[in-house]
Amino acid sequence: MTELTTNENIKNKEMLVIDENGNKLGIMKKEEALQKAYDINLDLVLMSVNNNMAICKFMNYGKYKYDTLKKEKEMKKNQHVINISEIQIGINIQQHDMETKCNAIKRLISKGNDVRIVLRLNGREINRIADAKAKVESLISMCSEVAKIKKDINVDGRDVLAILEKA
Repeated sequence: MTELTTNENIKNKEMLVIDENGNKLGIMKKEEALQKAYDINLDLVLMSVNNNMAICKFMNYGKYKYDTLKKEKEMKKNQHVINISEIQIGINIQQHDMETKCNAIKRLISKGNDVRIVLRLNGREINRIADAKAKVESLISMCSEVAKIKKDINVDGRDVLAILEKA
């Protein structure tokens, strides 16, 4: 949360003042606005500056800060962070190793992570894109009971990629 300028810390000499209910009170000098704020036991808070004209509002600044922090904490608590883990395989991977990678994918999916499968083609392997796609498809089908495709298989340079999420 950014701190707002309040009361005597406001540098502007004149300002457009808004009362606690949102009604415009007009342009006032700083001293007059501060006096009105003190009379009603509220703070004068600088909300914004437009074309050298400050816009200030009467409010209980401590309560405003508290409510803003409370809203930020609530928003943070409600947001869901998705972690993407990466599993790398090679084009010459054997069946047992595929099963091991599948178990790793199942474990990561059960933790709530999305999984990116990357098959990197090195050297002359670039000519075997169809085989690489087939390997990735077979790995996806092995894990189909716990995972579904979030982003379909695509070729990005020398990489064959796919992203899985919880089924």
